[in-house]
Amino acid sequence: MLRGMKILRSIMITFGILLALGASIVYATRYVEAREAADAQRAAEQHMAGKLTSALTAIIAAHPDTTTSVAITDLDTDKAYDVGSSAAFTAASTTKVLTATDYLHQVELGSATLDQTIDGDTAQDLLQRMIQQSDNDAWVALNDYLTYTQMSDYAHSLGLDSYDWQTNAFTAKDEASLLTQLAKGTLVSDEHRTLLYSYMQNTSDDDLIPAALPSSATVYHKYGELDGDLHDAAIITYKGHHFVLVIYTNNPEATLDDYDARTTLIHDLTTAVVHTLVA
Repeated sequence: MLRGMKILRSIMITFGILLALGASIVYATRYVEAREAADAQRAAEQHMAGKLTSALTAIIAAHPDTTTSVAITDLDTDKAYDVGSSAAFTAASTTKVLTATDYLHQVELGSATLDQTIDGDTAQDLLQRMIQQSDNDAWVALNDYLTYTQMSDYAHSLGLDSYDWQTNAFTAKDEASLLTQLAKGTLVSDEHRTLLYSYMQNTSDDDLIPAALPSSATVYHKYGELDGDLHDAAIITYKGHHFVLVIYTNNPEATLDDYDARTTLIHDLTTAVVHTLVA
C-alpha cells in the first residue's frame, strides 16, 4: 500500500513537471512568435518610412525655388513623418482652424455661444464663412473677440509652440498636430467637430490636396494663400485608412506660373503620400 502511494506520488510529480515544461514551451514559443511579429512590423514600418521620405524628398528637390514642408500623421498607427523644411512659415489661412477650434472650445466652456452676435453676424455664420469661404473679415472678427493673447495661450496649451500671432507663423508639423488632435476628438465635442468638418468638407477652393485625391476619399481641409505662401492642410480617409497631411510651400518670387507649378508640387506630394500609406 505504502509503495503504491509512493509510485502514484512519483507519477503525479512527473506529470506536474511535464505540464510545467509544456506550459514553458508554449509560453516560449508564443514569446518568440510575438517578438518575431513585432520585429516584422517594425521592419515594415521602417521600410515604409524610408520609402515615403525618399519619394517626398525627390519631389521637393525637383522644385528648388520653393521651400517646402510636409507633415504627416498616420491616425491609425500614431506614426508621424516630417519631410523638408522644419521652419515656421507664414501660415496664411490654415490657422483659421485654430481660431475655429478655440472658439468652439469657448462655447463648450460656457463663455461663448454659436448664436451670439459678433460685429453684426452670429458666431456660427462667421465660423462658416471663415472656413468655407476663407473670409478674412470673419476671421478678424472672431480673433478680436477671442483676443490674440488668449489664442496664443490656447495654441501653446495644445503644444503648438511655433504659433506666433503677431506674424501668424506656424510650422507644418504644428498644423498637423492641431488637425491630429481635432481628428482624435481631444479639442472639441463630437457635435462641434461634425459642424467644423461640414465646413472643411465644402470649401471654396478644392484645387490643392483634394484635387489630387481619389474621388472615393473623404477630405476635410483648409487651404491658405498669401503672397509667396501656398498651403493646404487636410484630414483624409481613404480605403479605411485615416491620416493627416499638411503641405506648406513658399516662394518669395511667386508668379502665376509658379502658382501652377506649386499646385502640381502639392498634387505630386499628395499622390506619393496616398500611394505609400495606403497600399
